[in-house]
Amino acid sequence: MDNWNGIISLLIACIEFILLINILIFADKNPLNKMAVKIVAVLATYQLIEYLICGVNLQSSYITYTAFVVISFLPPMTLHFTLKLFDKWKRGWSLIYLPAAAFTIYYAFILPQFSTAKCSIFYAVHNYPHGDLFGLVYYLPILATMILLFRFRNNPVNKKIKASVKILLGALIFTALPVLTAFILKAFELDGLLRAIVSVMCKFAIGYAFALAIFALLNSKDKNARNNS
Repeated sequence: MDNWNGIISLLIACIEFILLINILIFADKNPLNKMAVKIVAVLATYQLIEYLICGVNLQSSYITYTAFVVISFLPPMTLHFTLKLFDKWKRGWSLIYLPAAAFTIYYAFILPQFSTAKCSIFYAVHNYPHGDLFGLVYYLPILATMILLFRFRNNPVNKKIKASVKILLGALIFTALPVLTAFILKAFELDGLLRAIVSVMCKFAIGYAFALAIFALLNSKDKNARNNS
């Protein structure tokens, strides 16, 4: 085990919790900002759990399972947020949470198969069943989110947050870079990064946490103006 991974995870968790507190204090409590709060909270919680795994050496099947349950809901939450942003959300879209819920229930029955195999300087490698299927379910909503942000980047419902939409898109592209790199390396039979991709991607997602904080603050511009008047 390398404690540096725990230190980096704790640092990122602290930064994301600070962003979370800033959104709660300074941003308006509208539905989109509340969703931004939930997403940043998920990111911060995952980093805190990874700190417990790699920094405190609290390694067990249960803690690894908990990390995957927490992070499994990040992609559908991100897609949900984006659909609401562009006024595309319909009640039937709630089904996007079904795969994450299904994995959560299924994995609970095979808990002993979860473990943390390695903690390196920047990432943790977790062992969990059906990794390929989990990866497909995990990355499709993120890809759909990026497509939506790109397609509607110039015409969000709220014109005042147009700039932050582009920031969100850029942050997600940055977050997805390790995934693209991992699959390229996999083509050359180098699968080390792919096995650690959830951990690596969540560290890159600190950029997305910053983007959500910026979005929430810009989405509160009118409120702030009234408070200052």
